[in-house]
Amino acid sequence: MKRLLESYEIGAPAVFLASEGANAIAGTSLNVSGGVLA
Repeated sequence: MKRLLESYEIGAPAVFLASEGANAIAGTSLNVSGGVLA
């Protein structure tokens, strides 16, 4: 990606993970670092 993410780009995955749409996601780690670890 070669750039840091903006706050609104990180917010969407966070909202999804807190929603009912993510109820089947279990047993995994999702790295939402904003590009810091890329």
